[in-house]
Amino acid sequence: MEFGFYLGIGGLVTYTDRCSVLRKAMTDIPIERIVLETDCPYLTPEPLEGYNTPKNLPLIAETIAELKDLDAGKVKAENVKNAQTLFGLW
Repeated sequence: MEFGFYLGIGGLVTYTDRCSVLRKAMTDIPIERIVLETDCPYLTPEPLEGYNTPKNLPLIAETIAELKDLDAGKVKAENVKNAQTLFGLW
């Protein structure tokens, strides 16, 4: 974070049993440094099966919101802002 990096968080964060370290890390990672990703076509969020698509991003946002005790709308809005900043889309 001190170098200005952003962290891409994907479907693995939804795995309650297999990714406890990642889930715990969500409390320490500032929402201003997170961008949502899908790891398409793999790593589909739990409990979904099959190929992953960008339409699954809301599930990832909702999981992060739950882990950080935030409103899912705030996570989604921050993701848009972070992506715009990261990719120079202003």
